[in-house]
Amino acid sequence: MAARWFAPTILAALVVACSAGTEGSAFRHDPYPFTESVTPTATPIDGTYARVVPSELLGGDAPCVRCPPYRLTPGPEVIGFDRGAYRAYHWGAGYVAVGNYALDNGILTLLNDAWCPTTRGVYEVEDTDGAFALQEIDDTCAFGSVRARYLEALSWRTLPAPEGIYFSASGDRMLVFGGELIVESPTGRTTVSGGYTLSQGIITITVDSCARSFRWTEHDGVLRLGPRGGSCSVDLPAIAWYPAT
Repeated sequence: MAARWFAPTILAALVVACSAGTEGSAFRHDPYPFTESVTPTATPIDGTYARVVPSELLGGDAPCVRCPPYRLTPGPEVIGFDRGAYRAYHWGAGYVAVGNYALDNGILTLLNDAWCPTTRGVYEVEDTDGAFALQEIDDTCAFGSVRARYLEALSWRTLPAPEGIYFSASGDRMLVFGGELIVESPTGRTTVSGGYTLSQGIITITVDSCARSFRWTEHDGVLRLGPRGGSCSVDLPAIAWYPAT
């Protein structure tokens, strides 16, 4: 009886959580109040953080048909904390999780997670030199503590704007991380791939030894890029970009 109840509950939770998008992007999701509503409140942990999961950590990356939640997958991923809402996103696999959180004296409490909608996760935050790691205190999220293993696997480092993973209103996806900039179309085709440098509100993109600069501004979480000049026709398909987290 328990197994028959659990599966549709999780499925319904995911459908509800993934159906809510933010303005300008149908790809970014908002938490659903499964257990309680959370009033947006700023916390010291607010910001965007990133890490790269190496394949060596996992012994490879075997494909799966029914992938488990919080599956560790090689590649860059980001996690964002924003006034009581958190989102974790993997560049290759897509969304990992969406939920709410509270922070009190270095103790992070996760709730309203669609993977385990009635279960809270409690973690100690270890903050060191622009990065933080999470240590489980109590988390009984289903599927064999997958959430705890995922969050504890590697630390997260602070990611300053404009670095991150973004979407455009038309469904393009952009990675700006670790000196690498990639833009993919809604069909998954790579349209821009190169390196970048940052200097005083200017991002310079270099593709095949050809460079072009863009002035970037950020307001209300939206990154806007405007061409400033350069020696070639490197271009981006959108002006406004919405962060995945």
